[in-house]
Amino acid sequence: MFIAVGNLTSIWLPVRLVAQGWRIQQQSASKGCGFGFLYLCMALIVYVLLLPVLAALLLPSLWISGAWYGLTVPLAIGYAVGLYALSLHLAVPLLLSRERYIIEQVGKRSDP
Repeated sequence: MFIAVGNLTSIWLPVRLVAQGWRIQQQSASKGCGFGFLYLCMALIVYVLLLPVLAALLLPSLWISGAWYGLTVPLAIGYAVGLYALSLHLAVPLLLSRERYIIEQVGKRSDP
């Protein structure tokens, strides 16, 4: 789930990585606290999306017999794989439309 949401988050909010020989700078210093809240919201979305998987893994052991794991575990895996495939499907056109912006944001070099 984190990778599925991360695929889209990295396209919407690209962040430059530090390459070898570059000066390390704080990434979010000029972005304010709104940038941090956006990442917090993305994490909350992931946790909400993980609730069905958590339920599929915990409910059979708590309220019904463990034999139900034969049904719930494949369903949880299918759910996670399906959301990952959906994120890839959504990421392709989004990446193509934002490619120039991402290159500009990631390609910035602040060292002299």
